Amino acid sequence: MDFYEKEVSNFGGIYGDAIIPTTVQQPLITTTGLDGKQTVRFQESMAVIAQTKTIVQVQPSTTVASGLLGGGIIEFRLEKGYVDVLDHSYIVLQITNSTGSSCTIQATQLLLDHINYFSDNGNKLLFTIYSHEMWISNCYYSFPEWSVIAPFLGSNASYANNGYTIANNASVTSYIPLINFLGSLKINQGGLKGQLLIRCYFDSAALNVVTGSLPSVTNCYLELRGRMFPNKIKLERNKTYSNFDYRLPYLGIQRMNQQMTLAPSTQYSIVLSGIRGVAANIFFIVRALPFTASNQATYIQMSDMDVQDQNGQSILGFYRRLYSDMQLDYIESFNNLFINYVNVHMITFSNNMFSDFSKGTNYGSQCFTSFEKISFTTPSTLSSGSYQIDIWSNTHEFACITNGILSTTRS
Repeated sequence: MDFYEKEVSNFGGIYGDAIIPTTVQQPLITTTGLDGKQTVRFQESMAVIAQTKTIVQVQPSTTVASGLLGGGIIEFRLEKGYVDVLDHSYIVLQITNSTGSSCTIQATQLLLDHINYFSDNGNKLLFTIYSHEMWISNCYYSFPEWSVIAPFLGSNASYANNGYTIANNASVTSYIPLINFLGSLKINQGGLKGQLLIRCYFDSAALNVVTGSLPSVTNCYLELRGRMFPNKIKLERNKTYSNFDYRLPYLGIQRMNQQMTLAPSTQYSIVLSGIRGVAANIFFIVRALPFTASNQATYIQMSDMDVQDQNGQSILGFYRRLYSDMQLDYIESFNNLFINYVNVHMITFSNNMFSDFSKGTNYGSQCFTSFEKISFTTPSTLSSGSYQIDIWSNTHEFACITNGILSTTRS
């Protein structure tokens, strides 16, 4: 009698679920070689993928204006052949201060107002993301990842909006990571009919320059990071985009905002009329009006919160969550310190937000019909005045590829 038979004999009736195997530690797989012979290999070592990583610089299809950070627009066309599969990308800004004195500008993601993604040579809008949605999407980086990337964005380990202080006649190179949308789709660009287009709208100088005067942008390009495949595999992949209907999952964004007069220690409710779909989470931030370069990224922490159905019944567990409850909930899905430093309010319905964001999986969700409500109570320290409440949700969407034409369920 071996160890397994002994366990089954003695404990199988009570502990069967802990004994009966569900997998084999070293599963085997049969492969066919180039000579037609079949061989058996361990699955752990059988992964062979004919690909090579690549980084490509894409120049903008519009002029790089020196005053780009003062409300300018720039766009990039993604020609076929740049990469076979697009994994992720950065907008790279080279900025020079020749104003005569030192200046300070926002962290790079906050320099933008919004970005639009298009397919079909710019004729079909696929996805839109705003600056604060990009800034708060940094919560999807693990702590080690954030520790490396933060200085490239004008931030630090404490997620501060330090921006860049640029001495006169000095230059900096900054990066805007584009991790939303295309980052989870892993688009096979060569199989699409028409080109993808990314159009970036920058904020005004009044919101981008914290101190001093507007510096000049001397160069701006798009850095694509992806993979290249052998020609035979590339052609087969391209054919599938023309011959099959694809549905690639990703987390989209539905949003709304409302300006309100708030008083301390008071409960408020907002109908979520802009949120309709299968939601992985809900975010909201509270900011004082009017916005300035100094305060636009200052988020104010509320005392408690709830999400309710149209009848005012809680859908979170029938009690009002404190901010500390939200922090403890956060650590179950995220591997970083974001929530300790950024006063964003986040309610997750998934147990694996990282996988949902990066791969489009669904580890838990909540259905919103546009009649639900966000309820929150202001802190006793709040100053009475005008505030803007921005609310958005990462909702489950699909990129649809039919006969090589890319659209989305939100198009």
